[in-house]
Amino acid sequence: MAGGDPSCIFCPIARNSTSTPLLHSDEKVVAFQDIKPAALRHYLVIPKEHIPTVRDLQRRDEDYSLVSHMLSVGHTLLQKDAPQSTYRFGFHQPPLNSVDHLHLHCFALPFIPRWKAIKYKSLGPLGGFIEAEALLEKLKPLSSLPSKATDCMCLSPSTFSSVGWGSRSCDSMISSEQSWLNTQQLRKRRLDDVDATTSSTEHAWCPWKIIIMSLSDKRKQKRIENGYNGRF
Repeated sequence: MAGGDPSCIFCPIARNSTSTPLLHSDEKVVAFQDIKPAALRHYLVIPKEHIPTVRDLQRRDEDYSLVSHMLSVGHTLLQKDAPQSTYRFGFHQPPLNSVDHLHLHCFALPFIPRWKAIKYKSLGPLGGFIEAEALLEKLKPLSSLPSKATDCMCLSPSTFSSVGWGSRSCDSMISSEQSWLNTQQLRKRRLDDVDATTSSTEHAWCPWKIIIMSLSDKRKQKRIENGYNGRF
């Protein structure tokens, strides 16, 4: 970080030049307790580089990697200090952010007092609080999106559990992909059967012709039942 923003109250903390106790520090981020905790555990994870808000992040590898790392650090701290709690992670979006330095809120619930949960609600298109996982989806580079079930299989369960997603997320992706593949294979077999049938007959009957003939037979049968003896 090249000096940061002189007016930013978080930049000195990121440089470790204040009396604020750090819970974690590495080459990318630092973590510390929120000065006004709103939950059983309430930590902030901030990048050492001065990035004002989530609006300054883009869909690219470095920003996706940074937010993923922030989430991983927050999750590790909460697992250590409040292993039995339910966790929430997210960011305030402008204009509701209190400090113009990107910071991840890490909560071990419940909120204390409970009314403080109002400050961390999503306002839909108006912004408000955005969950860390939702932000990661917006930042995920298009080239990294899985195209096959095997892409997901390459990820170890520990990769998902490290950010609190659990192995079921991977299992769900694989199951959905396998279901789609099974459907495509069944459709191909049916088309192959039709091709084999039409090639062995004198007339190449198309599926739409078969449907029309079936509907015509039903109309004829209905007219016979109604006593119609004229031409069909």
